[in-house]
Amino acid sequence: MKAVRKYLALILAIVMCLSLVACGSADEEPAEASSDEEVTEDESAAEAEEAETEAVDDAYAPYIGHWLYDEYGLYIDIRNDNTWAAYSYYAEDKGHGTAEVTGDFLTLHSDTGNDFDTYTLNGDNAMTDGESDTLSRVDNIIFLPNPLFELGQTAHFPDKFQDVTVKYPIEMKATERDDIQYTLDFSPVMANSQIADYYSSVLLTFMPIQDYDPYLCNGSGQAKKAMEVMINNIFKRMYGPYLVKSIGTNFQDHGNYYSITGFMWLDGSIYTTDIDQAVRGCMEVRYYGPTGYVLVGTSVAFDSRIQNYYDICNQMMDSVDYNPGWSTAPKPVPAQPPANAKTTNKTTKKTSSGQTVETFYWYDSDGDIWYFNGYTSEFVGFGEHGYIDDDTGEYMEANDAGWADEEDVTYYDDYDPWSDPGDGEDAWSDPGDYSDYGDTYDDYSYDDFGDDDW
Repeated sequence: MKAVRKYLALILAIVMCLSLVACGSADEEPAEASSDEEVTEDESAAEAEEAETEAVDDAYAPYIGHWLYDEYGLYIDIRNDNTWAAYSYYAEDKGHGTAEVTGDFLTLHSDTGNDFDTYTLNGDNAMTDGESDTLSRVDNIIFLPNPLFELGQTAHFPDKFQDVTVKYPIEMKATERDDIQYTLDFSPVMANSQIADYYSSVLLTFMPIQDYDPYLCNGSGQAKKAMEVMINNIFKRMYGPYLVKSIGTNFQDHGNYYSITGFMWLDGSIYTTDIDQAVRGCMEVRYYGPTGYVLVGTSVAFDSRIQNYYDICNQMMDSVDYNPGWSTAPKPVPAQPPANAKTTNKTTKKTSSGQTVETFYWYDSDGDIWYFNGYTSEFVGFGEHGYIDDDTGEYMEANDAGWADEEDVTYYDDYDPWSDPGDGEDAWSDPGDYSDYGDTYDDYSYDDFGDDDW
């Protein structure tokens, strides 16, 4: 019996041990339960924070994008990293900082310490600021043209010049003119009637000419006067009764073409809208040889913006892919004037880079006249057409006394183009539409240059 009792006691002890191993001790259970509670609380806090962030993001998301004021040229760029920046039409930095959404309002905090403004949504693609001015969502920020910007687009001239290209700013749009042959018109993409650039434009055209070649193929001595008469005729043909005053200036020999620049003051009636502003025009004419055409570039703008579009027009003309292979010199150009070349008075001048160079006219062995500009020699004319004055060292035309002065044009070599000859007395408007003055260049009756009494 004792043996049986011992055996039963042993069995019971084993069973109890197994029970304790399977269930674990009473001290371990609360510890595990406490750990589970801590994990649950951390997850809940993280989820709550995430939900709050998502709610803020949902409220901020509709504001992200590019916005433009409807009434004036100011962009607001609201980014997805809760920052913002403001720019004028002219790419000027008008402010930047951080953005914050509170309820139905977006506040733009400026880095300067003051709030820029507060905005509320007005539909999907509009919002209003604190002064109730409206902004509309735009796809891209496009500034007004600036000569510092890249010429990022290429256009082809129409018709027979379709193989000739020109580069122009992405901030401008190109339009073929139906009323003027071989012509492209360029105007700002982002411009409305509230800003001056709305009335600004650049026009490039290949204009037909005749009877000028005999005076343009014998050197710059005759070409200078011929180009002066040419640009005066183009002034009158393109702008007619709208031309108040014109001045031709800055004739240049570029080796493979001649150019002359002119400046215009235009009557405000050229526009259909009455605007009390001074209107200015700048024109450059380039002669590439006896091709029957010249390249004409014209920029027109209010007085306050003409320099901007004049510079852009010059850059665009330089980009025109047109070179018939003509030379302004009808004989080979020497690398340097011969050491024994006959010269007269020498002068010095400063280049645009500030360097001082020596310039002078000189005769070659044939008795023809050249001008050394400090770098290269330019053919001025055959000996029978002119001479170098012994006293001044300047080139003189052989038939000087035969030239008749043009009444409608004044030529200046040294002139400030931006001085206003009207002194603001005339209420000028803006330049531009030539459709009232001939349908095409073929309608223009150019003066016969060869028969004109200069």
